[in-house]
Amino acid sequence: MPVFAIFEFLFVENSMNFSGNLRLLVFISLFLLPLTVIYSQNPYKPGEHLANIGAGYGFYGTTGDVSTPPISAGLQFVITPEVSLGGLFAFTSSRYNSDILFNSGESGYVSGTYTYYMAGMRAEYHFIEDSVNYDGYCGATIGYSFVSFSQPINPYSSLYSPKESYAFFGIHGGIRYYFKPNLAFFGEVGYGVGYITLGITYKWD
Repeated sequence: MPVFAIFEFLFVENSMNFSGNLRLLVFISLFLLPLTVIYSQNPYKPGEHLANIGAGYGFYGTTGDVSTPPISAGLQFVITPEVSLGGLFAFTSSRYNSDILFNSGESGYVSGTYTYYMAGMRAEYHFIEDSVNYDGYCGATIGYSFVSFSQPINPYSSLYSPKESYAFFGIHGGIRYYFKPNLAFFGEVGYGVGYITLGITYKWD
């Protein structure tokens, strides 16, 4: 299958549903895994800290169309050259518009904005080779997403039950490239926060 046909199938035909996003994640993960094995190299020492900030595409659990791309920030502590632990915070919002048939039998139009604030704990395993420029890693995140919904007041406002806050579990994998001893670009794919995240890492003792 030609490359452009693959991307059309993954991004265009399936981008608006769960199965499409899952296929996208699997495709990217299969592409990324060999890179983490071949190029993954770890410049870390116990006691160092990693501050990450990124923005991406997709956010697990959103309702409606995403209006603000997921923005995340995290802090990790290097426990061993292979393992780091830390926390992660993320934010996104989505716009929800829909004609709804309520339990009361009434039908009406609902429009509003969902806001999501996520806080979680993250653990990562870093693959090691003799280099200070590359870091390939995989890990898991567990956390809670605090959800709020705001809408203009209309006759149906009190009939709509917005989505509630929820707990989540996610996995991820990525690559960092240190273009300076303490600064790196990173690219990450996963499920739980953003499907795809790009950002920058600052490292210090």
